[in-house]
Amino acid sequence: MKIVFFGSSKFALKPLAGLIKAGFAPVCVVTQPDKHKARGMRAAGTAVKEESLRLGMRILQPENINDAASFNFLKGLSADLFVVAAYGLMLSEQILSLPGIMAINLHPSLLPKYRGAAPLNWALINGDKSTGVCVVRMVARMDAGPVLRSIERDIPECEDAISLGERLSAAGAELLLEAIKDIEKGVWKEIPQKEEEATFARLLKKEDGRIDWNKPAFSIQNLVRGCAGWPGTFSYFRGKTIKINKAVDTGSKAEGFSPGEIISVDEKGLEIACGRGSIRVMALQPESKKEMTAREFINGYKPLREERFTAC
Repeated sequence: MKIVFFGSSKFALKPLAGLIKAGFAPVCVVTQPDKHKARGMRAAGTAVKEESLRLGMRILQPENINDAASFNFLKGLSADLFVVAAYGLMLSEQILSLPGIMAINLHPSLLPKYRGAAPLNWALINGDKSTGVCVVRMVARMDAGPVLRSIERDIPECEDAISLGERLSAAGAELLLEAIKDIEKGVWKEIPQKEEEATFARLLKKEDGRIDWNKPAFSIQNLVRGCAGWPGTFSYFRGKTIKINKAVDTGSKAEGFSPGEIISVDEKGLEIACGRGSIRVMALQPESKKEMTAREFINGYKPLREERFTAC
C-alpha cells in the first residue's frame, strides 16, 4: 500500500517511525516550509523534516499545499492512502480526493470533542480528567469525518502539554497502525460523529498564557499545564515579565491575602495567593534569563513576603 505522510510537529514523529518500522514506509513525506529566524540565522525545518532527512526520505514542502503544483505532484504519486498527523494546514477537498482509498488523520482528542489545532492544550486548561486519540477519515470540514478507531487515556494532575503530547503520540502511533491494517484488509468501520457534541480547540495565542491572579488556584495550575512549551504562562514581577513554568495548587484557602501576593518564601518554593486558594511555583524564568528553580529564584532575587505578581 502506497502511503503519503503529512506531518510537521514532534507529535508526528512516533507515528512516522511506527509506519516505517511496520513496513509502511511512505513514498513521500509532506511537511510545512522552513521557518525563517532572525536575520543571519539559518531557516529551521520542522521536526518531521529533520527526521525525514535523517532517514533519507523524499520530502515535499509546498508553500501552498492546495495549489495546482502540489495537486499535480501528489497525483503523480498514485498513493492509496494519505496519512496526516499534526501537519498544521488544511487540505482542500480536491487534495483529499487524490488517494485511491482515503485520507486519514490522527487527532489527539476523542472527537467530536476538541476539533481544531490545540486539543490536548485545551483539555489540560479546562481541567479534563481524560482525553485520547482517534483516527478519522478526512472530509472537507475540519476534523468532522467519521471515526475509524479511538482510544481513551486518563490525564494525571502531574502531566502538562509536553508530557501528554509525548504519551498521546506513542498511543496514536499504535492506533494508527491498527487503523491502516484494517484498511489494508478492507475491514474498517466508520462511526459518524455527533455534531451536537462538537467542541472546538482553537490555536493558542501568546496572550492566552497571561496569568489572571483573580482566578482560582486550580485554574491557574491548569493554565500552566496546558500552555507548557507554547505559549507558556507569564506574569509580571517588579515591572518585568516572568514566565511561570511549573506550579501546583496548594489546596490552601490563602485567607487574608490578595490575588498575586506572595504568601511565603521557603525551601518548598514560592507560594502565591490566587482569587481562591494559592499556588506554589516550582520553576520560573525571569525576563532575559534561563529557567530556574524557585529556590534559585529566591536566592538571586530575594522576593519578599507580600510582594506581588501582577497581570500587567
